Amino acid sequence: MDLLVYFVALLAGFFGGIVGSISGGGSLISISALMLLGLPPIPAIATSKFSSPGIWLSASYKYWKSKKVEWKLVPALFIIYAVFGFIGASTLLTVDEELLSNMIGIVLLLLLAFILFKPEIGTLKRKPKHVWLGYVLMAGVALWAGFFGLAYGTFATYVLVGVFGLQ
Repeated sequence: MDLLVYFVALLAGFFGGIVGSISGGGSLISISALMLLGLPPIPAIATSKFSSPGIWLSASYKYWKSKKVEWKLVPALFIIYAVFGFIGASTLLTVDEELLSNMIGIVLLLLLAFILFKPEIGTLKRKPKHVWLGYVLMAGVALWAGFFGLAYGTFATYVLVGVFGLQ
């Protein structure tokens, strides 16, 4: 790889990290950029996932310091994400790369449309609803996160705000 490829990957990681820590969806940037640079889908997703702990740790630290963490939800959500994220990642490794590449293109277009036409969905303030429904939906988000990872932070925000009633 030449220097330009590394520079583009660095920029994609930088902007993906900023977007991901603010609102989720940073993987939309990083996975797309890695695939445009020639990585096959599974290595692109895996590379994006492997760099995610940097985002999680720095953003988590900032949220913890600002006292914005809803600690009563953390243990259950941690377990849900660990279990269903593992299942999603295991499933990803069994999918044909050509099919996955086509799926990613379709998913990117659908996500773009969803985010453009429903940007307010994750900001509407609501009272907590059925907590069990929130956990079920978060299991789906975790499965999605382990498999694709595309915009899972955005989907998690939608559930946390729309079902759990967090702000």
